[in-house]
Amino acid sequence: FKMKATDKGSEIAKEYIEYQKKRISQSDITLMFGCLLVDMGQYKKSSQYFEKILYERPNDEKVACIYSSLARTCRLDGQYERSIYYYKQAYDMDTRIQPPRLISAARALNGLGIVYSEQHDYNSALENLTLSLKLYRKYRKEDEEYAGILNNLASIYCSLNELDKALDNLKKVKEIYDRILPSDHPNRAATFINIGNVYYEKKDYTTSLDYYMKGLKIKEKILPIEHQDKIRCLDNIGLVYYRMRNYQEAYAYFQKTLMMAEKILPRNHVLFNDLHDHIKLVKNDCLDVETNMASSTSQAIMS
Repeated sequence: FKMKATDKGSEIAKEYIEYQKKRISQSDITLMFGCLLVDMGQYKKSSQYFEKILYERPNDEKVACIYSSLARTCRLDGQYERSIYYYKQAYDMDTRIQPPRLISAARALNGLGIVYSEQHDYNSALENLTLSLKLYRKYRKEDEEYAGILNNLASIYCSLNELDKALDNLKKVKEIYDRILPSDHPNRAATFINIGNVYYEKKDYTTSLDYYMKGLKIKEKILPIEHQDKIRCLDNIGLVYYRMRNYQEAYAYFQKTLMMAEKILPRNHVLFNDLHDHIKLVKNDCLDVETNMASSTSQAIMS
């Protein structure tokens, strides 16, 4: 089948589409369709596709790659335990075979690191990502995947409050991406958002908001109107406005995020707990502000 961009916005997306064509041409054709479904946010269909391949070709030489692809799909769908299981299956296969496929094993470790990070198990995430980076440094040049691991490590360092380490990694990531990626590539958006996360933890909310907006701008250019990758970014922007005490903007972003999540995510997805908690924060603080304002007004009248 063929993909064609609509006239509206086609020029904006052209550079990214050309990059994707090159990436797909270097990929296994069997996996390409399932990966495309993931990029479109069709996680259930992607999962069914990869499971069908596993059932039909249990001894295929690409089984480890299929496990990794299935693991990524499960992670994006919020099925973390299944994702961990499939990544471990992929890693075991890649390391048992002779000669071992160490770069593929590094990819599985990177995937495990992401899953553990999303579960807030940062020590396990750091362990897997560090080992993944070690393998890449030994066997590959500084390419996109190498930068992706640095990006993921930066996110972990941010969560562990090692902010300077996080920024050092992100600067290296940006240098690599400047050399090899198109201007509107989603990994550039991820880097902007991670930099925004670091400044958020530093309580530099103005700079954080600037980087979040840069990341969102790229996502809005290249992704469908409703896509999971936008949800966390919108939520982050809402949190920045909340910290800046701009409750009206914060509430608007949280509501927009929740509406998008309700359309595309399963109801048991962990993001829903965060979103509802954030909306409660804004409502409670707005109520406190209104109460304080009413009290101040009453005291002024009495005086």
